[in-house]
Order: sequence, then structure tokens, then C-alpha cells
Amino acid sequence: MKIREVIEIIEEKYPLSLQADFDNSGLKCGNVNSNLSGILITLDTNLEIIEEAKSKNCNLIIEHHPTIFNPLYELDFNNPKTNILFHCLKNDICLYSAHTNVDFATDGLNDYFLKQLLCVPIEVSLIEPTGCFRVGTLEKETNLRTYVEQLQLIFNEKLLFFGDENKIIKTVACSNGAAGNENNVFLTNTIADVFISSEFKHSALMLAKTLNYAIIQLSHFATESGFLDLIFKMLIQKVNHDIVFKSKLNSNPLRGLET
Repeated sequence: MKIREVIEIIEEKYPLSLQADFDNSGLKCGNVNSNLSGILITLDTNLEIIEEAKSKNCNLIIEHHPTIFNPLYELDFNNPKTNILFHCLKNDICLYSAHTNVDFATDGLNDYFLKQLLCVPIEVSLIEPTGCFRVGTLEKETNLRTYVEQLQLIFNEKLLFFGDENKIIKTVACSNGAAGNENNVFLTNTIADVFISSEFKHSALMLAKTLNYAIIQLSHFATESGFLDLIFKMLIQKVNHDIVFKSKLNSNPLRGLET
């Protein structure tokens, strides 16, 4: 099997045409006509991930966050980003990014995130069809505090929230990644009891206060860690499962003090 055949599997399910205008999904470096020896799936790529790929005999790394996001005007290998490319090329490893096309696609990362939030998806026509939101209902309504406590157990991290802790939560809007801005709060407040995402700006929280809208903030890592499972489960249906691996080195870069 060639590496390009794996890329075709990914892009059939998650076409690059779905990615946001600002994004840079797709091949970053490498020879796609090489024979596939193994696949390592990761949220981010660094030198440790490349060493992990080598140790597992993987010559294809599938990352969520693109190593090259903005245009490169020079190949200075003292730069951490270009140094990643250097080490991939040196070790004959292809680097491929699957970012917002996976976020936005049907059965993509936002749908996976909604299920993690204990929700059953519903169709909503009031939101612009940008692909970046999902709306669902809880099987059993609960108050905001109890819901936050449930999610803390699921994601194994302390969550921040805004709103009346006794507010009844039935309908949930969510978006994985850094979607905590005013526009998203405004778009979702009329159709959901709570909006869940990461990296909420102060202005977005102040708008939520004005709208009497509930907010739950997870870390960026928590909202997207499902990428590894999502891509793994898709690929093992088409590729020998013995050569597909989820990175064991992915971890949340944010840590709190132990109490």
C-alpha cells in the first residue's frame, strides 16, 4: 500500500474542500509514492512525536494541527517548525495535516465532540451552515453545575463555567477548538441552553452575561483529543490495524496545581 492511498482514504471522508479559508490542511512534506510502513496519529507534531514514529516504524504522521500554518519564506532549521520538516525528511516520514476539514465534515470531530458531551444530535436551521457548530440534546436534563461535574469526569480536567449553576440544561451547542468568541455566543444563544468550547474571550463572556446564557469552557486539548480515536477507527477499516497507532505522547500543555 502506498502512502498516497491512505491520504485518498482520508480525503474521501474529509475532503480538503471543506476546510476553512484560513486553514492549511493536506500534505506538508514527504514522498506520497513511498510504500506505507506505518501510521502515527497525533494532535500536534514535535521532535518527540517524530521519534515515536521512528520507534513504531511509521513513515506517515497524521496530525490535526498543521505544522505549516502560515507561508514559509525561508527554510531556517533553527526555527522549531521548519526543524520538524527537516527531521521528517531526514527520516523519510510523510507529514499530513487533517484540520478543519475534519472539524466540519459530517461524522467529523465536532460530531464526535457532541457525543462526548452526552448529547443526541438534532437538526438546527437557525445557524448559518458554516459546519463549525453542532447542537444536541441531553437524554436527561440536568442543572448546569451537575452537568459540569459530569463533564469533568469525562474529560478528566477542571472546567470553567459561567451562568446560574441551577439553570436547567437540555439543549447543548458546541464547537471544538478555539471557538469562544462573541459571534459564536450570539449565534447559539437562541437555540441552546449552554455553549461549550474553548478559549473564550472576555468580550464573549460579557456578551453571555448580557444574554443570560450559560458557557462551559474546556481546554483546547480536551475538545480535540477525540481526533486520535476518530482517525484511528476510520483507518483500521481500510488499513492493516497492526500498523496504525495513536500517539502515546499527546498531552494537555496546560496544567493546574494539585490541591
